[in-house]
Amino acid sequence: MLRAAALAVLLALAAAAPASADDMVRFTTPSKKIACAYMPAIEDFPASLRCDLFFRNDTAVFLKHKGKAKLGRVTDTVAEPGEPVLAYGKTWSHGGFTCLSKAIGLRCRSKTSGHGFFVSRQKISLY
Repeated sequence: MLRAAALAVLLALAAAAPASADDMVRFTTPSKKIACAYMPAIEDFPASLRCDLFFRNDTAVFLKHKGKAKLGRVTDTVAEPGEPVLAYGKTWSHGGFTCLSKAIGLRCRSKTSGHGFFVSRQKISLY
């Protein structure tokens, strides 16, 4: 009986397995200097957008639906070979986040809170 109950719990957990890295939605800018990934909510971690800034070593911008965007240090990357390029003048939208790619930089924001960021080689604005 106990074994059956344990098996039922394991099966329920497997059926409700959190999103994995395979569920990330990625893009890069035409310059290949910024790579971003939408990360769906996983267990206690809310959905977020992370953009790696290759012109600033080990730096990424993190944005959630609540609160201002934040800079942070990273030791990995969200970049993947062959990821889609967000052409200049085009908008990307996924999971409540939207980004606009321009030759002067990348602007992303949460549709829920309005918080976001603008990044370029010359300037980083977090709001």
